[in-house]
Amino acid sequence: MSEAAKLLVTKDFVVVGSKGTLKCFHLQSGAVSFSYDHEFDDTVMDGVGKPLEKGLEDICLSRDGQYLCAIYSDKKLLIVNCRDWSHVGAVTTNRRPTAVDFQTDNQHVLLADKSGDVYRYSVADVRDSVAIAENTDCEAVSPILGHVSMMLDIASDDKYIYTADRDEKVRVSKLDHPYVIESYCLGHTEFVCKVESFCIDGVSMVVSCSGDSTVRLWDAKSGSEIQCLDVSAYFRSDNESSSGTRVVPCILQMSNDAPGFLLSSNQGGFSEVLLFEFESQSRNFALKSHFKPEDCERVCDVKYGRSADFVYVLSVSKETGQLRLRSYLYSCAEWRLADGSAAVDAINCSLRDFQVENADTWASLYKCKGDGDVYNSYFKRKADRIDKIMQKSTKQTKLTV
Repeated sequence: MSEAAKLLVTKDFVVVGSKGTLKCFHLQSGAVSFSYDHEFDDTVMDGVGKPLEKGLEDICLSRDGQYLCAIYSDKKLLIVNCRDWSHVGAVTTNRRPTAVDFQTDNQHVLLADKSGDVYRYSVADVRDSVAIAENTDCEAVSPILGHVSMMLDIASDDKYIYTADRDEKVRVSKLDHPYVIESYCLGHTEFVCKVESFCIDGVSMVVSCSGDSTVRLWDAKSGSEIQCLDVSAYFRSDNESSSGTRVVPCILQMSNDAPGFLLSSNQGGFSEVLLFEFESQSRNFALKSHFKPEDCERVCDVKYGRSADFVYVLSVSKETGQLRLRSYLYSCAEWRLADGSAAVDAINCSLRDFQVENADTWASLYKCKGDGDVYNSYFKRKADRIDKIMQKSTKQTKLTV
């Protein structure tokens, strides 16, 4: 699903993407190292012949930080070499993409699409296609696995591919043989919007986020649920417009230093950022701390910085309505604003050129529900309609006789 803005952070640079704009900033100086403005193809239509909405679907980095991949709503996949900021290539995907992830070999991209399929693209194949302006079709690429529902997120490690769909499922497939299903993680009652993996003592585990306002921990091999966290109590509505809205914890960032994760939501009115840590004795995650970013209308993305106690928050400013990047440091048992560097100020000046959207991208994914009166009314109308058909059929039979 298209979201307002995306953030990636390494030790050397910061990447921000929103709509058709993608920029990379040097972390020490704030200077723009790379800039790309995507030209959307207006001829690409949805399944009913309507123009697709224009948006950046997802971005990701290879594990070694060499390649940046971006996917767009008009079925385009772009790969950039972060060493010299050259275009590796761009291709047209078979279906509208929803999520992307680099494999651990740093040479293959896994792409999930709206029709429920997953494709594998190699960096070499994209490089050998054609120049970026020509956007070669890749219809010859076949899916390596598929769901019967819309795919919303994908992740991978050196053993498995983890896929999340609209029908409350997380599927664990073998990386080497994706058609072999290792397990299903079943328990969510609404769409699964985010999935990440990590390993503890050689055991592969999965963390998933859902529209049912829960975050769940699973054993990847067996698919058994280890923990269920209802995080709705941690998110307090900031305005009346979001009052009564179910929170979707769709922003999830795993820590590289120690087992733990950052959690937030990109819905308007829910601007809380939560930090969870894994407790080895209980084998569960526990809330370590949380904070509310300053001057924040809506959180767009959250990423760890130089350590697990330093985070970057990309948000929409209440005061200006523009994108803003801020850094926070956990010190003396509280999160403190760590802004003030010339580099962050320079980045924020460039972010003024980015377009911002405030639409709730998750509302349309909830299952239709109604109270008893709604269903009773439907069944009564259906019974009346069948009765009329039967009466008409009886009359026609008598006339024939």
